[in-house]
Amino acid sequence: MTKFELAQRFQQEFQELIGEERAKLKAEIVSKDILPSEEFGQHSPEVTVQESGKVAVHGPHKGYAYVLAENLYQQGIAKLKLKLESFQNNYWMFVGMIKGDVVLPRPPNNDSYGWCGSYGWELGTHGAVYNDRFYTAETSLSDVTKQGDTVDLVLDCDAAKLSLHLPNGLQFHVEIPKSQTWRLNVTLYRSNDKIRIINE
Repeated sequence: MTKFELAQRFQQEFQELIGEERAKLKAEIVSKDILPSEEFGQHSPEVTVQESGKVAVHGPHKGYAYVLAENLYQQGIAKLKLKLESFQNNYWMFVGMIKGDVVLPRPPNNDSYGWCGSYGWELGTHGAVYNDRFYTAETSLSDVTKQGDTVDLVLDCDAAKLSLHLPNGLQFHVEIPKSQTWRLNVTLYRSNDKIRIINE
């Protein structure tokens, strides 16, 4: 074998090795980011967190009550499944994300959907999108979710996009700021409303 043939063979083997390593690395990143293990943590006094942080339940009196998840997300894609286990009269519930640095030891109020840095959707009778706490009615979201539904939140940190996927196939998207950390943000309203994080 000549030096030229040896060099060509070395180059080909090197390219194959690089391709295999890239494929392995890509698979590790995707599998790590797509379905994270998540649980609820910080919450207002009106909320009880149950089942090792997987379930949040509103107390017996109606009123806004927040619950935030533990994980912070800064890169890649995170897909979170939420089951609306109890949704009284399908009236009002907020699901979304909030900037990770917004949470204080003593939040300003229980209305986390309206805090600075909050992005997401109002589910129930009316339907709305929240973009950094600013509200816009979204009539195509009105009365399309009900008790027992599972909704997906997909946070794409790299593309700076948050998406809501509903069981009926509808999808909603909102742009979010880049280079931020994010955490799951839920606001419950009616008494005994309950939401569950489904980790697959």
